Amino acid sequence: ISGIYSMKNELRKESLSYSTRMETLRQLGWDVAFHNSDSARMYLYQCIQLAEKNKNNLKIGSGYAYIGSSFFKTDDYDSALHYYEIAEKYFIKDTSFDARENVIVNRMSMGTVALQQGNHEKAINYYLQVIDNLTNSVSRNGANLLTAYANTGLVYNDLKQYEKALFYHKEAFNIGEKHPEELKKRAQVIMFVAMDYLNLKNFDSTLFYLNKAEKIVKKINENYFYSIFYGLRGRYYNDIKDYNGAISSSKEALAYSEKANQKFQKANALQQLGISYFGLNNFTESIRNYLPALSLYRQISDKTRELHTHSYLAKASANTNNYAEAVKYYQLYTSRGHSLPQAETKKKI
Repeated sequence: ISGIYSMKNELRKESLSYSTRMETLRQLGWDVAFHNSDSARMYLYQCIQLAEKNKNNLKIGSGYAYIGSSFFKTDDYDSALHYYEIAEKYFIKDTSFDARENVIVNRMSMGTVALQQGNHEKAINYYLQVIDNLTNSVSRNGANLLTAYANTGLVYNDLKQYEKALFYHKEAFNIGEKHPEELKKRAQVIMFVAMDYLNLKNFDSTLFYLNKAEKIVKKINENYFYSIFYGLRGRYYNDIKDYNGAISSSKEALAYSEKANQKFQKANALQQLGISYFGLNNFTESIRNYLPALSLYRQISDKTRELHTHSYLAKASANTNNYAEAVKYYQLYTSRGHSLPQAETKKKI
């Protein structure tokens, strides 16, 4: 937060050079996007206008790419992809090394949109290209290579290939250890490793990495990261059947996700609350949390988690003797199962 204030004060200086002003606006747009996407885009549009006056295609592209990321942070994936595509057009116009590298990183962002929309084959194609390019790049951009490995792990996680997910996340973790300045990326990767161990039911390792992540998340002190951390800890408590601990953590995640305007994390927190109350045999309260989770998953087109929530609602409804609702959700669960990645897609990947 202090960095944001200092950048705003910097912009008040009339003597500020064009290049410094433009870079400050760009960085401010990125940092503010974690708190307020609309304000972030205001700074980024100002950055783009300055870059257009000076015909700087690299900075114009960066501005649009950052706008894409601001939409991604609020789970507006179609808009994110739209701005990433605009950014690529400007990067390609520039022949510099930095522009070529930005094309690579921008395509990684497109891969992440594909991942969130459930297109695993497209996502992993982008990520592996990025890993190849960055591994052979003279710049050895550790932060971007870390992200590429981390995102590849997420694809395998979605496909329930947890050992492969752990392999790529450990690669990302090792790069992060060499770049202590990349605090936010390191925090995310450590939480990904914790998630992999949780999926593998290795609870001791899960707790080890959760505790490691907590220290960094507290240093960052941002709603976005707190929502991810407490959401993951809530799921950990659910998996070890400490339902009261899970409720406490998931409620923290819910509060932080609302502050950060994070629909995905909010939906996850609500779903975990539904699981906790189900575990405590409070089926009415379970349904009360599953329903808004289902609505949010539909809003962000997360077909995989929408499907799982149909299954949870079917079980909870049956336990309240509401068999008509149970049948309805069970039919939705079974009829839409074909939309999930099937064996042929997994084989291609």
